[in-house]
Amino acid sequence: MGRVIKKTPETASGKTALEGGDPAADALAHSASLIRMRARIEDELRGDVVDLALLCARRIVGQAVELDPSTLDGIYGQALAAAGDAGSLVIHVHPGDRARSDVDAMAAARGVRVAEDPSVGPAGCKVTVGSVEVRATLDGALAALRKAMMGGDRG
Repeated sequence: MGRVIKKTPETASGKTALEGGDPAADALAHSASLIRMRARIEDELRGDVVDLALLCARRIVGQAVELDPSTLDGIYGQALAAAGDAGSLVIHVHPGDRARSDVDAMAAARGVRVAEDPSVGPAGCKVTVGSVEVRATLDGALAALRKAMMGGDRG
């Protein structure tokens, strides 16, 4: 005698349930369902954990700058060194950071102009030469880190 296939309200999506079905097959199907559910939960948690880690990193950088404003000098010095001796170079810094750093002296030593730019976040800078622009910002670094932590194009 064959198995009786019966549609139930729980299977209105078109799936069928076997009345008196194979317990091993039912257990396997349930296990597969649980594995898919676990994978979805892990993906959601991964994003939450990454967001929390990046928030911590942002706070650590902010506190490092607050405790030792010379940290900014290291950031700006690296940007100026990477830019080389290109003419008409401008380094854009956050207005609040300019007063706390030696960026004006470092820029003057290289013949570079300093511009305050509120669009550059704290502890970051933007270097421009003509129409070419290179940003070195905390937001950019954290976005790249998030992308890497989430597995490339995910998240």
